[in-house]
Amino acid sequence: MKELLTTIALPGLGIGSMVQVTASKDADQTQEYLNKCKRQKSTGFIFLGVGLATTIGEVFMLGDAASSIDQPGVAVVETAGSGIVLALGIATTVASIPFFISSGKNRKRAMEIKASLINQPLMMKEMPIAYAWNFPAVALGVNMHR
Repeated sequence: MKELLTTIALPGLGIGSMVQVTASKDADQTQEYLNKCKRQKSTGFIFLGVGLATTIGEVFMLGDAASSIDQPGVAVVETAGSGIVLALGIATTVASIPFFISSGKNRKRAMEIKASLINQPLMMKEMPIAYAWNFPAVALGVNMHR
C-alpha cells in the first residue's frame, strides 16, 4: 500500500515545478505606475499651457485697457475682471507643479528593482535524449522604461 501511494504521489511532486509562470504582479504594478506618470504629466502640461495662455492674454488685455482711458468707468470694470482672470491664470500655472512632481515620483517607483520567482529551464545533455528540466529561481531586474 505504501509503495502504491508513493508511486502515485511521486510524479505529482514534480508537476508544481513544471508549471508555466504567469505575468508577474510587479510588471502590472510597474505598468500602472508608468500609466499614472503619463496621465499626471499630461495633466501638468495642460494646466501649464492653459495657465500661461490665460496669464499672457490677460497681461495684454490689461495693457490695452490701461492705454485706453477714453471711458474711465468701463476701463475700471474691465481692469477688475481682467485682474481676476489674471489671478486664475497664475493659479492654474502654479497648480501644474504638483502634477509634475508626482509624475516624477511615480516614474521613480516604476524604475525600482523588482524581484520575482521564475521557473528556469535547465537542459540535461548527459542523458541520451536532451531533457528540459525546470527549477525555481529568483530573478532580479531593473525596469528601464523611458
